[in-house]
Amino acid sequence: MNEPHPADPLSQDAPLPRERVAALLLRNRDRYAALIRRRIRGKLAADLDIDDLLSSAFRRIDELAAQRRLRACAPDQLQALTIAIARNLALARARSRRPYPPQAAGNAAPPAPLTEADRDARSLISRMAACLSDPTDVQLFFLRLQGCPLRGIALACGKTEAAIRKRWVRLRQRFQHRWRDPCSV
Repeated sequence: MNEPHPADPLSQDAPLPRERVAALLLRNRDRYAALIRRRIRGKLAADLDIDDLLSSAFRRIDELAAQRRLRACAPDQLQALTIAIARNLALARARSRRPYPPQAAGNAAPPAPLTEADRDARSLISRMAACLSDPTDVQLFFLRLQGCPLRGIALACGKTEAAIRKRWVRLRQRFQHRWRDPCSV
C-alpha cells in the first residue's frame, strides 16, 4: 500500500513501543475514523457511534502494545489492525443489541402501562420468535425488528447478503402463512 516514510517510527521490523503506537494512532485518528465510517457505517445500524468504536479499538491496541503482543510493524498494518478491531467491535455490538434501551436507574420515569395493542404485539413477537429453531433465523429476526439493514445483518451473522435476503423472504412467507390463518394461532 503506502511506503513508510524513512523517519516513521514504524519503518523497522521490530515490536513497537507503546508510546510510538499511541502517537501514530492519535496522529491518524481522523483518517481512521473516515475509513471506518466508510467501511462500517453503511453495513450496520445507522446509529453506530464511530468515535466510540475507534476509542475502543485504540484501547485494545494499547493493551496489546502494553503486553508487547502487537505485531504491526508498518503504518498500513496498524491501520488494518485498527479497522479489523473496529469492525469486530461493531459486529459484537450489533449482535448484542437489545430491542429496548436500558433505563438509567436514578432518573428513569416509570414505564407507561401497556395498552392492549402493545400486549398483543409483544405476544405475537414472542410467539414468532418461539417458532424459530435456527439461531441465525432468531438473530435475523431480532436484528430486523431493530431496523438493521440486511447488509449489516449479513455481517453480524457471518453470511452473504444474498443468503440473508433469501432467509428473510422465507421467514416472512412462513410468518405470513402461519399468522394469516386464524386457526393456526
